[in-house]
Amino acid sequence: MALRKKRVAKRRVWNKGLVIGQKGAFTPAQVKRIRQVLANRGVPGLRDLALFSVAIDTMLQGPELLSLTVKDVALTNGTIRPIIEVARTRRKPPVRCALSKTTAKTLEKWIAVSGKKRTDYIFPGRGAGRPRPMTIRQMSRLLKFWVAEAGLDHA
Repeated sequence: MALRKKRVAKRRVWNKGLVIGQKGAFTPAQVKRIRQVLANRGVPGLRDLALFSVAIDTMLQGPELLSLTVKDVALTNGTIRPIIEVARTRRKPPVRCALSKTTAKTLEKWIAVSGKKRTDYIFPGRGAGRPRPMTIRQMSRLLKFWVAEAGLDHA
C-alpha cells in the first residue's frame, strides 16, 4: 500500500502584521490627559480615577494592585497613609510605595463615597456573593477604554 501525502491548506496566521509584545510606557502628558478625562466624569468616574492614580503612583503589577484592601492604605481614622507597604506575590519581599497628595485625596473620596469597610477590597469585582477583587481582565478592558476615551493611540 502506498502512503499518500496529505495536502495541508495554508492558513493565514492570525497575528501576522500585528505589533506584539509589551507596550511602551505612558508619557507624562498622556497620564495627565487620562487623569483629566477621568476627573471630568465626576463621582461616577471616581473609582476609575482612583485606580489609575494608585497604579501610576505605585507602579505595582496587576494582582498586587487589585488585592489592596482599605486597611492597607487607610489609617483607622480614615485618612490615607502617605506611604503604603504592599505584600507581593510569588515570595517576593513587601514593597513600600508613596502616594501623592492628589492620589490620597482621590482614594479617600472613593472610599467614603463607596462606603467601604476596612476589610473590603478597594477595587472590587462585579461578581455577586463573596466580594472578590477586580480581575486583571476587567482592569485591562478599563485601561483600553480610558486610553480610547482620552483620544490616545491604543495600539
